[in-house]
Amino acid sequence: MARGASGGRGERWESAFMQSPGRGVVPLSQRTSEGVARVLRNEIFSGRLKPGEPVRERLLAEQLGVSRTPVREALFTLQSEGLVELTPNRGATVRTITARDIMQIYTLREVLESYAAGEAAQARTSEDLEALEDAHAKLERVSPTGTPMQVAMADLAFHTLVSEAAGSRMLQTIMGQVLAFTVSFRSNYSYPGERAAVAIEQHRAILDALREQDAERAERLMREHVESARLFALRHFTHAQREAEPETGT
Repeated sequence: MARGASGGRGERWESAFMQSPGRGVVPLSQRTSEGVARVLRNEIFSGRLKPGEPVRERLLAEQLGVSRTPVREALFTLQSEGLVELTPNRGATVRTITARDIMQIYTLREVLESYAAGEAAQARTSEDLEALEDAHAKLERVSPTGTPMQVAMADLAFHTLVSEAAGSRMLQTIMGQVLAFTVSFRSNYSYPGERAAVAIEQHRAILDALREQDAERAERLMREHVESARLFALRHFTHAQREAEPETGT
């Protein structure tokens, strides 16, 4: 049995993270904790809310035209995704990402996504494959000229569809949290052309393994892909940290 129509599945995943264009009064139909969470994710991913910056519950409720209850619930959701920190007597702040965070999140992704790819190779439907082809094609289109956020969303939409194809709702829930954290820093930098080409080629190889129902190959290729992404993310983070350090002179 198909798990859903293929058309637009990747876009629906993206809209769950990025539907709101930015801060402003939330439409009545979206005045829920989910709607507020979308606004805040958008501001974190776009860099309008920066690491360490406070997220003031009362002010945010006033700006969005909602009560404080959905704001509070949204902040708990974002805390579970690793995007904000809630501290007693201090409130919420945007989480500052460390090299250890990157190492841990990619280690989790390697375990979870390689497992998901192996399962997906056996459980995927024709609709899953069509959705993955669409997501792969979109990544190829946006990579050359898209913003870091657009490329990150297209890339991670592909990964989410792999976890959906595995057919486990629990896995989808966990992966949603893991990938949300990934977007929070992945959307702040671009892949150079050579790295982008390698990532696209790796996606194609994973998709071919899923199409051929080769679970062992799909699992191995996904593990290698996430590992290479981890190494690049750490190199970028280290370089960015060095660039941000104040120069010292004698």
